[in-house]
Amino acid sequence: MQVVGVFAAGGASFESEIWGDLDVVRTAFGREATFSLARVRLASPSQFDGFKAAVESDQRLQLEALREADYYAKQSEGTAAFIGGLGVAIAVFFALGAMIGATITMHAAVAQRRREIGTLRALGFSRPAVLGSFLLESTLLALIGGAIGVSAALLLSLAELPLMDFSGWSEMIFRFVPTPGIIATALLFGCGMGLLGGLWPALRAARTVAAEAIRA
Repeated sequence: MQVVGVFAAGGASFESEIWGDLDVVRTAFGREATFSLARVRLASPSQFDGFKAAVESDQRLQLEALREADYYAKQSEGTAAFIGGLGVAIAVFFALGAMIGATITMHAAVAQRRREIGTLRALGFSRPAVLGSFLLESTLLALIGGAIGVSAALLLSLAELPLMDFSGWSEMIFRFVPTPGIIATALLFGCGMGLLGGLWPALRAARTVAAEAIRA
């Protein structure tokens, strides 16, 4: 077959397809007697229900009628599940690493400011106040880190990533498009990691004895 042109479809899935004469393509792939898909354009979207009923009630056709968006969503279910599972696994491992990093950082901060903490306790600051101040500090640090991470993730929306769809053996082009809900969830998740990571060092700071810390 001779390639006579390349077309663009605004990033749609058609860009990963080869379009050509039906008989020529079927002969080239050795599938002369089969059809796997028929794309139909109706005069109005409101006619879909009637068209679906007519097609699926005809037992000679043995076809299922789907809207285009539903068809591609069904085709990509396996790929979407794979990407989602991979993303969750990566998020869990990075979250554990981030919490360990927050714990180490806050332990170092408590150790370096032990005399300062002792002075605050001697001035009358309660243990809950000291605990809250260190938890607030670790949460704010995590929030700043989360904001940096979100900013880096926003750059991914500018990139188009290819992926093989093994259900149909076709290449899929997709982009990561962070929504406001995803961004807010990421920031809240980051704050939670900072809170959990800084909890043990904050408890250690709250247990500081004023006299011992000042003498250290």
